Amino acid sequence: MHYGEDLAVKAAFAKALRVTDWAHFLGACSRPKKSFDAPCERIAAYRAGVIATMKKHLSTFGQKLVPLIERAIFCLRSLPTALLFHTVIHVLLQTLLAQQPSERPAAKAFRKHYLSLLSEEEAKSAYGLANWPGGPDMFYTADWWCGIQRIQPGSASGTQAQESWHGQKLKKYMGLRQSLPVFVQSLSSFASSRLQNLRASNTSLTDVPNEPFPDKAVLFDSNALTQQGRTSAEQFHRTGATKRWDDGHGSVFLCTRRTLATFDRAATKWIRSEDTEVTPPPASFPETFASLLRSTSDAAVTQALVALGLGPEPLEDVEKLVKTLVAEAAMVPSAAEAVLWQSFASCKILQ
Repeated sequence: MHYGEDLAVKAAFAKALRVTDWAHFLGACSRPKKSFDAPCERIAAYRAGVIATMKKHLSTFGQKLVPLIERAIFCLRSLPTALLFHTVIHVLLQTLLAQQPSERPAAKAFRKHYLSLLSEEEAKSAYGLANWPGGPDMFYTADWWCGIQRIQPGSASGTQAQESWHGQKLKKYMGLRQSLPVFVQSLSSFASSRLQNLRASNTSLTDVPNEPFPDKAVLFDSNALTQQGRTSAEQFHRTGATKRWDDGHGSVFLCTRRTLATFDRAATKWIRSEDTEVTPPPASFPETFASLLRSTSDAAVTQALVALGLGPEPLEDVEKLVKTLVAEAAMVPSAAEAVLWQSFASCKILQ
């Protein structure tokens, strides 16, 4: 995030939705302290990274909350709906404030630098909501949230294309300080020279894997999948761990646990569960999860979370809430996905 780009976006694309680079947001690309000369406090916080900012503002006693905050952020990144995103943010901030002593500085920094507030009118107009946890004057969204109800499906790029430039020999060959005409000429010369070298070597450029069946490591059981904490499609099918629900209106929900593997903390590795150890989700699970995604009010979200097994007060335990949302996955290859996106897109077009 650069100050000049920020001003240009506001001037030229006032209604555009910013999508923050995920690696920068996490702090994976943080700069040395001496270069933290951003003219904007918020930009400086983004350059430092959200985890570093939280560590800075948490008390000594509150440092133990860093892993929980990190898990919550990764969960929040792709939550599909605005109401679900806001709900988890609300519970997370309330958890920080409720600590003894209170972690108010951390909650304030997170809210100030990494969240955006919508007015009651904006939230209701954009997302068709009735109400939400925390009161009508406080609805949270964020430029790092890439849920289907905020941006076009498939456009949640993990990194910007420009970032790949940093690691290329091309950058060293051409340099950065040159006029546009000189840059284009240099790039053309480089491409022509490289093409001649490839033709002279007379070697074939492989465009398909040498392995006859490259997808077998995903479809069938394999150690490679287990090491990543993943489960094969074959085991999901064998154990009946995927449940299907047709709502009768053109939408089919396929719901399952994100993985059937279990993590052995003592050995610090993932273990593949035997088929006999897998407990399929209840038949009502996809319908319940669908009701969560379609919720438009505080009461509806709470009711769906209770039905998912979070207890009578599902918004009191952020760790349990995050664990449930991370553990379960819903696939909606149907009309419901289009409705979530199009309903928001139409609001933006009309503005």
